[in-house]
Amino acid sequence: MRLRYMMRTILPLLLLFAFFTFAFWACQEPEKQKPSLAAEFPEQTSHDARLNLNNYILYKKLHKWNDNLYFLVMSWGTDSTGGYTILMADSTTGNYVSFAQHHQGGVVQSWINDFDRDSLPEIGIVTRSQNKRQSGQMRLHELSRNYTFETIDMQPLSEQLSADYEGGDIFYPQTGQVVREFRTVGFDSAAQEKIVRRIVYELDNNQLIVTEFENQLDESGDSPSKDEKEIEEQD
Repeated sequence: MRLRYMMRTILPLLLLFAFFTFAFWACQEPEKQKPSLAAEFPEQTSHDARLNLNNYILYKKLHKWNDNLYFLVMSWGTDSTGGYTILMADSTTGNYVSFAQHHQGGVVQSWINDFDRDSLPEIGIVTRSQNKRQSGQMRLHELSRNYTFETIDMQPLSEQLSADYEGGDIFYPQTGQVVREFRTVGFDSAAQEKIVRRIVYELDNNQLIVTEFENQLDESGDSPSKDEKEIEEQD
C-alpha cells in the first residue's frame, strides 16, 4: 500500500524532471568549433597580398655611431607621401626609443654625422618629390642626451640662391658640412647652358647657415647623382 502510494507520488515528479531536462538540452545549440585566427581575421595572415610589407616599406637603412648606438631608418608609404621612423638602440645603457615624421615625396637617402661637434649625432633624411623637377628636401634629427630627437629644418632658398632653379637636388655631408647641389639654367648664356649650384651649410646653434655657394658648369647635362659623391658616413 505504501509502495503504491510512493509510486503515484514520485513517478509524476520524475517524469516532469525528465521532460524539463530534455527540453533544456534540446534548446541548446551544439558547440561550434572555434575558428582559427587565419579564418576569423584573414586580413592579418601573411598570405594576404595587401599586407605585404615590401609594398609599403620603400626605404630601410641601419646606421652605427661609436660602438653602442644603432639607428634604423625606415620609410613607410608611397613614392609621393608617407612617413619615416628612426629606431634607436643604445647597447650600453639598454635604452630603446623611436621617432616618427611625416614627409612629402619619397625618402631616397639617409646618413649620420656630428656637424656641430658636440658628440651628439645628427641623422640626415633626404626626400625627393616625383614631379618633373624632382626637387628635394633635407632634415636633420639630432639625438639629445636624454634620448629625444630635435628636428632641424633647412630654411627655404633665398631669392638669390633660388634664381633659375631647375631641380634635381642632392644633399651630402662633407667634412662636417652639409652640401646641397641642384641644376639651374644660365639664361645669360646664349646656349642656355645648365649650371649646377653648390651651396654649403654649417650647423650653428641648431640652425643650418649658408657659408658659401658657387655655380659650376654641368657638362653632363643630367642632374647630379648621389652615387657619384663620396659620402662621409660613420656607419
